[in-house]
Amino acid sequence: EIVRVPRGLPRTKPKALAYALQICAGEFVALYDAEDKPHPWQLVEAWQRFAVSDHSLACVQAPLAISNGDRGIIARMFAFEYSGLFRGILPFLSAKSLILPLGGTSNHFRRSALEKMGGWDPYNVTEDADLGLRVCRFGYHTETIHYPTFETAPENWIDWRNQRTRWFK
Repeated sequence: EIVRVPRGLPRTKPKALAYALQICAGEFVALYDAEDKPHPWQLVEAWQRFAVSDHSLACVQAPLAISNGDRGIIARMFAFEYSGLFRGILPFLSAKSLILPLGGTSNHFRRSALEKMGGWDPYNVTEDADLGLRVCRFGYHTETIHYPTFETAPENWIDWRNQRTRWFK
């Protein structure tokens, strides 16, 4: 279903997420970007992780994997970076019960925890980093799962620069 966010400022992804949270139902909330291609078993794996965990588990982060890493040096380096982050650093931080900088997509939330943390801040364009910190601040934790979401990396310098500029906000 396509949900249209009312016009007005700010025009941000977290504003759309905050709006959608008010009208969605269910015990869990999964977040994907429109162009994402999650593995067919990812939702099952996330649900199973929540099922065997206590309520201190607020979020499960799926790994992001680059599907076009063979399309040039920029995409290849992007794939290398994502592999290091989502298959190395984040699982390590999770195993040590440390703060995880969320990936901004392929996050699976326990709705009750998400609501207690205040959901998404419409004015914070780094909503994933903000929520990653709030998970810890509110006494919850995040874990990682195995089944990935496939994304397409930028293949040229201009697209890469524009994405990084947005990320560094």
